[in-house]
Amino acid sequence: MKTVPTTLTAALAMAVLIVTGAASAQNYCKDYLYSTDLGGDMDLSDPSGNGIANWMDCGAIYRVNEQAQPDPVPVLWKDDDPLDGGVWTGVPFNSAPQPMPGQATPPGPSFSGFIPEQTVADAYAAYFDLDGEDQVISPPVNIVKGFQLTATEFAAAGIYVPGLNNVRLSFENDDAPGWFDQSHVSDVPSLVKTDNDFETYIAGIRCSGSLPNTAIVECDERQMGLYPYMPSAGQDHDDDVDALDWHKENDAFADRYFTVDHEAHLGLDPGDIYHTKNDGTVNIQMVIDDVNQIGVLDDTDVDAWEFVNIDIDCAETLFGTDFVNGLNPNLNVLAAIFSVDQDDPDTTAVDESGGLNPSVIYMTNLASQYAAVSGDYSGVFSENPLIENVDIDALALVPEPSAILMLLAGAVGLFGGLRRRRG
Repeated sequence: MKTVPTTLTAALAMAVLIVTGAASAQNYCKDYLYSTDLGGDMDLSDPSGNGIANWMDCGAIYRVNEQAQPDPVPVLWKDDDPLDGGVWTGVPFNSAPQPMPGQATPPGPSFSGFIPEQTVADAYAAYFDLDGEDQVISPPVNIVKGFQLTATEFAAAGIYVPGLNNVRLSFENDDAPGWFDQSHVSDVPSLVKTDNDFETYIAGIRCSGSLPNTAIVECDERQMGLYPYMPSAGQDHDDDVDALDWHKENDAFADRYFTVDHEAHLGLDPGDIYHTKNDGTVNIQMVIDDVNQIGVLDDTDVDAWEFVNIDIDCAETLFGTDFVNGLNPNLNVLAAIFSVDQDDPDTTAVDESGGLNPSVIYMTNLASQYAAVSGDYSGVFSENPLIENVDIDALALVPEPSAILMLLAGAVGLFGGLRRRRG
């Protein structure tokens, strides 16, 4: 088990590791932590099989095995077993379409058939799919308005400033309908989209002005350790990175913040952000409320999640002078970027998008305000008419060169314990 650096020598070694690991975009692939989407080619919930060993778990986190180049394989990094107290032992779906969720209770003796809305809700509540996550060193567990640190301290904690080339995206390969269809379990997911062989893209955001809406391809399925089907292989090949994070010195990041997919939420709120320690204990807390802190509607499914830090000028531009009033102008402000899921037509009573655009990145100040910080990315696949309704499924930030220097400068002081809010 690695230990957290506490000396200048260790901090230098950490910076060297990051610099050498960041020499090219391809080298980032092995530094990502990620989960698969339910129904992916290698996931236990894959309904089609295709002769592939379906051993991955859409509720767990994986990392590419660096020693298996040029054909890397994913290795289990964090199991979801603590999320349910050991009931599943890390396996939410045995092998789709089993197990079969039960029929909803009929409303009266004259009733015949299923109640789709109730049945879907019961089915979605029975399983777990990790939808977005961010692992950091020692962030504030009790999120408060205007939490501030220096940019150096934020960077050393794994919380970076988003810029024009350090945002990573992954796009949803499924269509909007869910995996449960009234009286039967349908394919997981609905097989209506052509797979895309690239899993992560390089992109950026801005506080103001013209918002970027183009992305550069980065890591393909093989580099992520997933099954390398090309898009031409057909619609039932649909590996999909569902949650994404970047860490070079992984064992230092003890705090995990995550959100769940509305299609498999295990009774948790798909719009809220939960916190757990990466120590194998059952210690889940809801720490960020979708309405009161993110600012979205209560039925929204927050799809991707990543803590960021922004300077005062950016905070004022996005959220107004009232938000920055009383804050220390010399410190950065904790914020987060997120995306939302598409509206699921199988849940007619709610709109999982919350009226937002699933193809746009949003930023929240964690004080019930959010703003769009990217353009509409749906044009990324415009060359392929079979890929429609592009949904940003996962977000991650990697440190820019300036952040690497911040890591070096701030590691010694930070690892002794982050300072609380000032100003």
